[in-house]
Amino acid sequence: MRKGLSSSSAFYVLGMLFGLFTILYFGMEVILEISPVVKSAILFLTSVTFFAGTGLTVSKWSIPLYFLASISYLIFVPYTLLRFDFGSAATFLILAGSSAVFLAAGYMISEKEIQIPEKKAKYLVTAGTILIVGLFIFDISGPQPEINLELRNSAEMTDRQETALGTVRVTNEFLLPRAFETPNYRACTQNARVDVYTERKDDTVPGKGTMEMELKARYHLPETENRTTKAYQIRETDECVEKEGQISVYESYRLD
Repeated sequence: MRKGLSSSSAFYVLGMLFGLFTILYFGMEVILEISPVVKSAILFLTSVTFFAGTGLTVSKWSIPLYFLASISYLIFVPYTLLRFDFGSAATFLILAGSSAVFLAAGYMISEKEIQIPEKKAKYLVTAGTILIVGLFIFDISGPQPEINLELRNSAEMTDRQETALGTVRVTNEFLLPRAFETPNYRACTQNARVDVYTERKDDTVPGKGTMEMELKARYHLPETENRTTKAYQIRETDECVEKEGQISVYESYRLD
């Protein structure tokens, strides 16, 4: 019996650990295709569904389900608070309320031995599962943000001075907000170094909305060059094209 209990306990622990890693992976900013609103809702519904599942099973499953329900909620709260601007007062109330809910749940379960009725638990688990799957399908079947680079025709560049090269426009046709990653834009020209960057205000574009970011550049001439202002044509290319009188802007897939 002890060997069987030890083996089953090991499988329970491994299942809980994999569940923990799965929830952490989902809660992190890894799956950008999912809307932050949907991700937050799925984390909350996952917590409720796991908690409701304790009313459908024998006692040996209760601890793993309570653990997964708690982890889901523990990821849900900071993700939601960091993703959405609730303000300091609302943040305090959410944290305090979460603490009170878990303390009350622990007291009711351990001291009062109160458990969710099986019939109600079935409804909650079924409804939670349907909502989670439905939200996921609804989100991934929706359009992703479109990112377009709109460059100026020309610009006058002065050594070590900031100059606007164009605009990065992010358009979201989906009903809910979408997270996005700004492409890694680079620029080059002949006999000079050009550093480009965007002043990104946020990495989330609102539902049915548009966000614009200015693409800026800082121009660095060699020490031997005359520090005069030069006019350049600005062109979008597939790779670095060093050409006199032209600044080539391209998307780089390198991480450095």
